[in-house]
Amino acid sequence: MTQRDIAKKLGRDPAWVSRALSGPRNWTMRTLGELAHALEGHVTIGVRAVEDMAEGQESAGRGLRPVQDSGAGEAI
Repeated sequence: MTQRDIAKKLGRDPAWVSRALSGPRNWTMRTLGELAHALEGHVTIGVRAVEDMAEGQESAGRGLRPVQDSGAGEAI
């Protein structure tokens, strides 16, 4: 499927699709859903406790890492 095909399904300009898919964006839930629908896919959103994150794994887009409790107080 081309970007032009996606634009046609969304009723958007192909340039908008190109910008949206060219790099990180702060998409709304509506935009994410529209893109998933146009690509004949679906969106799954999950929440995991920081304690369940693998060592060294970053949270998408925020650079957050699990905090190790040093024993000097509460982990933030």
